[in-house]
Amino acid sequence: MTRSSAPLQIRRDAEIYAASGGWFQARWHFSFDRYYDPSNMGIGKLRVFNHDTLVPGAIWPAHPHQDVEGITYVVSGTFEHADSLGNGGVLPAGSAQRMTLGSGAWHSERNHSKIEPMQFIQMWITPSRRGITPSV
Repeated sequence: MTRSSAPLQIRRDAEIYAASGGWFQARWHFSFDRYYDPSNMGIGKLRVFNHDTLVPGAIWPAHPHQDVEGITYVVSGTFEHADSLGNGGVLPAGSAQRMTLGSGAWHSERNHSKIEPMQFIQMWITPSRRGITPSV
């Protein structure tokens, strides 16, 4: 097994980018979406580490990804997944989901609850090969 030579990085809470859109609040640890910092593009193959909160019933609309290995961990609430591959389901707090979005797929995330907020952590890892067959 190869160990990363990336140095340990300590980032204080105030240094983590905060975003909100009325229906969501997010903490993006690396450059993501409208937050761009060329000196903060990830660590090794870890490209995204986001901590998101969706208000009750909110949906992150369908959007495409390609050449991403995604891992979602549900911190609290109930996470609902749907994608263009025909997969879908509901994950309770404490659950994790893996998505391989190699050659490309669309997906959406929704807070399944109409009364409670939902928090999840999403990590994206750059795969070792491009164009892998998508799967969940």
